[in-house]
Amino acid sequence: MSVFGRARGSLKRAHFARRGRGSHRTLAALIAAVLSLSMITVVLAAVPAATAGECNGSQHAPILITSDTGFTAANGVASGTGTPSDPYVIANLAINDMSLGYGLKIDNSAGTITKSFEITCVSSNWKVATPSGGYVVWLVGVHTATTVTMVLSNSGELPNSSGIRVEGSSHILLNEESFNKVGGDGIQIIGSDHITVLDSKSKSANNGLYIQDSHDIVVGQTCSVGGGQGCDEFTYDDNNGLLVQDSYNIQVIDTMTSADDTGGIVLSGSGTYNVTMTGGEATANGPICHSGTYSGYVSDTITGIAVVNGAHDITVHGYTMQANGDGGGGYFDIMNGGKGLYLNPCGGLVNLPKTPPGGANLDFSGNCYTYAYGFDPAPAPVCPTS
Repeated sequence: MSVFGRARGSLKRAHFARRGRGSHRTLAALIAAVLSLSMITVVLAAVPAATAGECNGSQHAPILITSDTGFTAANGVASGTGTPSDPYVIANLAINDMSLGYGLKIDNSAGTITKSFEITCVSSNWKVATPSGGYVVWLVGVHTATTVTMVLSNSGELPNSSGIRVEGSSHILLNEESFNKVGGDGIQIIGSDHITVLDSKSKSANNGLYIQDSHDIVVGQTCSVGGGQGCDEFTYDDNNGLLVQDSYNIQVIDTMTSADDTGGIVLSGSGTYNVTMTGGEATANGPICHSGTYSGYVSDTITGIAVVNGAHDITVHGYTMQANGDGGGGYFDIMNGGKGLYLNPCGGLVNLPKTPPGGANLDFSGNCYTYAYGFDPAPAPVCPTS
């Protein structure tokens, strides 16, 4: 990952304004949106209608469910019988004691959970926590179609405090999640498949969304980027807005990502391939020098989108991408590999080992950007005219 210089070229900054996208869309974005429907295998109908304002949950101790017998009223079940047509609904909980490393953990490692369930309106402000942190909602080994909606948290950037972790699971829909100032990752998808993330927002001290060793993931849906209606937004993150590590068959649709001069989106590892991203924004234009001190992460890929460490078969169309700089000291809008430089206004230029580039079949045509690094030839930029 990387960081570099500042100042800008002659391309109008209006092209990169967070709210200035308008209704610009590409045919590729529409195609990706249609294709994504085949990967969404869970539905929202089973969850009672609610709004974020209605998530005023009752105070509750941490909950651990490891078998069907754990789905009880004492463990937050508000309704349902556990069948696919009438799942248990765990709802309206405020779990501020995170001393066990989780607020709500559903662990099917032993294979003793067979019932269907949904989760809605679970919040935490991390009043009680340990230095090791934890997760507001943590799913392990869940393979029944499950919707998790309106998980809300603000930890004040407490170290290692994360929002949702989906681990070794499949057929999960994450919808309308909201994490503000969490100290870890907003959402983690680890060793999982057929996961969909819709209309969710994260501002974190690490990654907004972290995908590792997973496949068949859909992030986002057709929406008006920057308009706040139905779009995923992983913004103001200190590490990456979106980090994909050794994962494949990934679709990212109309999603806004930004980071504090580290990398809006980083696609890493030879196990990362068949990634299609359409119609979004990716920036690395936040501060890295707060009050004269270092902040953020030292990296040689500070950029809108970086492809590194052998990631291959990547398609990006209809994106607007920006990093703070003119390409001279770094800060390229798109990068294939790192440049081996880190420039911080607090400490000057630092030489780093170069992050290896991506592999074959990198298609970055039809995007709006100014400065590219590591592409030969560099793709021709295509920007809106108004």
